[in-house]
Amino acid sequence: MQPTVATRQASAPTPFVSQRVFKLQPDGSAIKCLFSDGSSLTLSRFLAGFIRPAHQIEFDPTAVDLDRELRVVQNTSQRPKELYFAPIGYVTLPKPDKRDEYFVRAAVTDSRLGVRHVHLPNEAVREYFYFSNRRRPGCEEQTLYDLLRTVPSAGPVDLRLALKVRLLELQTDAAPKDQLQAVERAFNLLAHPDLRSCYQTLLLDRDAPALFPYGGFGALLAAARCSLTGVLARCSPPVNSRQTARPFSPRRSCRSSRIVGSGGFGLPSGKSSSSKAMPSIATAGERRK
Repeated sequence: MQPTVATRQASAPTPFVSQRVFKLQPDGSAIKCLFSDGSSLTLSRFLAGFIRPAHQIEFDPTAVDLDRELRVVQNTSQRPKELYFAPIGYVTLPKPDKRDEYFVRAAVTDSRLGVRHVHLPNEAVREYFYFSNRRRPGCEEQTLYDLLRTVPSAGPVDLRLALKVRLLELQTDAAPKDQLQAVERAFNLLAHPDLRSCYQTLLLDRDAPALFPYGGFGALLAAARCSLTGVLARCSPPVNSRQTARPFSPRRSCRSSRIVGSGGFGLPSGKSSSSKAMPSIATAGERRK
């Protein structure tokens, strides 16, 4: 699987710090990360849900919103895992790499950490936006049409009616918020002609290029594994493929296999690009208890 890569210039345009988390402390509707030097950083509960003591947080202390862009290194395994959260702008159309595997590139908006782009593999976009409903037990073959209890031939009016009926049923049954969001997301994807056409193609061919909804413009939280060697970076290749070193002149290379959270993009997963508005939509199994 093609790794997700965040590229960063050798020298960041603004001074940033890297702090080790000493303790997490509730602070009203947020969580305060206390650092070993006595300073602190207040985060939304969504972002703080991925952080534990001993994790390293990289951010720009001069930014107006300190949690607008973050890099978190979870030093809890043999190979440290990286989380990168930032507002993004335009996302390119899918294109093939040298292995003929599709990917998209998301432009980072006004990066304070020097990151210009995040490369997202086709599988990450497909599984997070189009097939996220299939992660639930017993729903491995469920389609978005099944989720709305409609048929693939449903027109715009039929889709809107199906949405209203399903939301009413779920609200009557006091269903969890994530089920309501899943139904709304299904409608928003199927109601958009280009996204619906993309989804129809993905149902027939999972390796077909997956469009990033609405061209981006929102907030993105991606999981990665990072390495920095000074002149060369190693990116883990697909399974059963030989790992090779590649020059990055010099740049940081971050391996990732999935999108963990998002906000905006015209979907019910968020209405704002602000990290404070990010809802709890972590990929199943990602959030630490």
